[in-house]
Amino acid sequence: MFERNTPGWRVDAKWLSGILLVLTLVVFVPLLGLSQLTARERALPLLEGILRLTLMPPGSEGVVEAVREEVGYRPGEPLEVLPGTGVVIGPDEIAQASAPVAARLIAQALSVQVIEEGAPAVVERLSGSPIAEQFARALDGSARDLVRASLLSALMPSGLDNGSRLANWPLQAQRNPGEPVQPVVGVFVRIPPAELRSLNERQIGERVVVELADILMASGLEAAREQVTNVNLTARLTESATGAARERLEELFGTMLVARHEEIGERLEQARAAIQAQVSGSDQPDLGVVRSEELAGLTPESANALVIGRLAERAYEGGSEAVLAAIEESEQSERLASVAGLMDALSRQAHARYLRNTWLAGLLAILLLAALVTTSRGWGRLANPGLALIVAASGGALLSLRLAQITSSAGSSGLPTSIQAQGVFGYLLQLAGYAGASLPAGGVELMLRNHLALLVIGGALVVSSVLLRFMGGIRPRRRSFI
Repeated sequence: MFERNTPGWRVDAKWLSGILLVLTLVVFVPLLGLSQLTARERALPLLEGILRLTLMPPGSEGVVEAVREEVGYRPGEPLEVLPGTGVVIGPDEIAQASAPVAARLIAQALSVQVIEEGAPAVVERLSGSPIAEQFARALDGSARDLVRASLLSALMPSGLDNGSRLANWPLQAQRNPGEPVQPVVGVFVRIPPAELRSLNERQIGERVVVELADILMASGLEAAREQVTNVNLTARLTESATGAARERLEELFGTMLVARHEEIGERLEQARAAIQAQVSGSDQPDLGVVRSEELAGLTPESANALVIGRLAERAYEGGSEAVLAAIEESEQSERLASVAGLMDALSRQAHARYLRNTWLAGLLAILLLAALVTTSRGWGRLANPGLALIVAASGGALLSLRLAQITSSAGSSGLPTSIQAQGVFGYLLQLAGYAGASLPAGGVELMLRNHLALLVIGGALVVSSVLLRFMGGIRPRRRSFI
């Protein structure tokens, strides 16, 4: 940049434009890298890596249970109170419905289905529902006991407790050795005679009623009624099954659903919010992440991958607040809060900001480059811009190289705690290491590649200026013949 016989103002303008160009390029290259990293196709894998590392540290089970379930409710349609149950409430009832009332509707519907169709049909219908496993155990245990107790209470006084309805089952066993017998007249329930010999008359009646209750639980009331030909017993069976037995099942199911009141309440609130948003004409974001139907049949790894992908999309579109609003589990929410700044730096809003600033810095760099070339003379018109590019890129290249080294060994880096506890430098260093552990291959190298490209361009300009000066020095001068 040193030239002789040049006006002072020109030298000052050249130095000023060169220094400003260096400073502008120092800002431009990182902004360019950030705008590239925060493009959707690059940002989503970055966010997925950060979320996976934050929410699923070594030894964790997953994130599916920690996120809110998506209601996916469209105003004007019925709302399924609890996914997989098939129990819905009309759109006009949503505004006034409460979680206990909705849970009672589920309990009523399931108790009726058990009596009419049997337990296996209900278990199959609940497949994929969050309450499927719990209800399957109950239907195989306490629910069956309640039905047995209800039928015993109703049918035993009709001659089954005193032996007045007993058939001559010993004669049946004698005539058909090895075959089950029908111990009660009018009830086609057959039992091996070996099981009856040690029982008294009342116990035989109880044994028959228990078998009848098990048929009801297995195939429904109609199948149980087909086994009874006595009019009095049929009436008592029907009355008990649709009355006391159903009411006891409803009470049992209602108690089991108490733990789901909060979940049901959230679904109602989200449905009401969707209706209100439609009325007001505003967009109401759904706090839920996935629907239970989407998770049905998936392995834990696939389910977690689906949830992480959905959370990454939310983080990109709405920043850390959108992700934190979708997390129910407090411990994981706290972990996410510690990297909220990192997620916000990779969001769509951040991308737009980086892109705008990149264009501004790029335009300013072009103007300063033009000023530097204009105020330079001769070979300096190549050398001076080249030197400016080299100076601007050298520091960034070294820093990017150091960052690549940090992130390559950041596998054991933990979550950053706070700026107050670690200091600004320590916090940023640990945050960089933590982010690096989640970056896909090539994430950090993009920054390094941009700085190296600037170095190569600058070096090429300097080398070109030297070659031009050298060629000008060895070129023979033309002689004058005049």
